[in-house]
Amino acid sequence: MDVIINSFLLVLACEMGDKTQLLALVLATKFKKPWTVMAGILCATILNHGLASYAGEWVAVLLPDHIQMYVLAITFFAFGFWVLIPDKDEGMNQSPRYGAFLT
Repeated sequence: MDVIINSFLLVLACEMGDKTQLLALVLATKFKKPWTVMAGILCATILNHGLASYAGEWVAVLLPDHIQMYVLAITFFAFGFWVLIPDKDEGMNQSPRYGAFLT
């Protein structure tokens, strides 16, 4: 259990410093509710890591190691090329449908 808790805390500390920090700043500025935004981000991070862990375990049992290696390599390169495509500014001026927590 110590390994799980330590790895969770390490990932939590690392994840909160990158895109999540920028997202928190933008949403807190837009909604003027920083504690609600941070609670939503914390819940989303916990849910995301839980689902990713479950899916990773499921795929590890389902696929042999050599096939996993090729699938991961293809996925890595696909996301790398996807990052090169610039984002569009669609929907930036729309008012959000949900509150600060769900957004």
